[in-house]
Amino acid sequence: MNAPFRTALDAPAGDLVWLDEALIEQAIAHSRQSPRGRMIAPFHKTEDDPLHRMLNAVQPHTYIRPHRHSDPPKAEAWVVLRGAVAFFRFADDGAIVECARIGANDPVRGVDLMPGAYHGLIALEPDTVLYEVKTGPYAAISDKAFAPFAPAEGTPDAERYRLTLLDAFEARQRPRLSQISWRPPTLQSARLVLRGYEPSDAEAIFAYTSDVETTLHMAWDRHGSMRDTWTYLNGWVANGYARRQLYYAICLREQPERVIGGVGASAHGERSYQLGYVLGREHWGRGIVPEAATRLLDQLFRETDALRVFAPVYADNHKSRRVAAKLGMQLDGVLRSAVERHGQRKDEAVYSLLRDEWRARSDV
Repeated sequence: MNAPFRTALDAPAGDLVWLDEALIEQAIAHSRQSPRGRMIAPFHKTEDDPLHRMLNAVQPHTYIRPHRHSDPPKAEAWVVLRGAVAFFRFADDGAIVECARIGANDPVRGVDLMPGAYHGLIALEPDTVLYEVKTGPYAAISDKAFAPFAPAEGTPDAERYRLTLLDAFEARQRPRLSQISWRPPTLQSARLVLRGYEPSDAEAIFAYTSDVETTLHMAWDRHGSMRDTWTYLNGWVANGYARRQLYYAICLREQPERVIGGVGASAHGERSYQLGYVLGREHWGRGIVPEAATRLLDQLFRETDALRVFAPVYADNHKSRRVAAKLGMQLDGVLRSAVERHGQRKDEAVYSLLRDEWRARSDV
């Protein structure tokens, strides 16, 4: 007989608890190890507490069966501290009444729910963490009523239902990028056109983001389906354009409609920008990424107040480190065991370029 797995951590002691990074990371670590892919970290001391407060760390593969709190009626509210979720509210027959993306870097950061409505959520990003508040006390037999239209957790139909909900969510979210009118100014170099992303680029983006070798050293996971690409366009890219970040599609001048990779810079602290790049494998070895990134760096230092641009690179990603060197970036140092990737700790090399160094190199 299998031992029961842990669903919640112990509440921290004391009358005052700081919601700091250590608590968040602890909850995340346990959610990664949990067979369910999620973990509760409560702050209330007993189940009889009239107000329950907790961190809820969830991974994308977890299945949270739609439910409601109606008998006894319980209100709840939660805010996303890290990552993002797809939130659903259902009619009694299972029809989706509304769904929305809620995330730490999104226009909608949380939700307040009155009792009685069936609802559920799906994590859209790894290591998503919510801060949740719910009326107490807690009794397992009456805390929630599961929706009869949704399969039970752990059954063969549960994963199929979760994917069905994701499809419905993505179908409703797809117009989001097209609803944002701002795009970064188009840039050109000897061989390339750098332009803003469009919804019509999805298939071309999926072609290289789904390639195992291309994505081997990326900080994000390989796209397993077009759903992942739509999530990228309507999430990361759309949110970036809403904040006027310089995220560019790389295209050849003779084929400006076909995306072959991407290069971008996002504001990261005071007058500092983080540089990132990816290129489809069929175009490797032609100097395309240095050419694209050089044009973007020129734009950054000419048209913004940037003082520093930096690029964090996995230390074993020698191709990317060579690109940083070609761009004239200096190695600030190697952070040992700084990041976790697929359950393994990795060293991270950080390169940077300062405005004065760019001026000297560009002979401006």
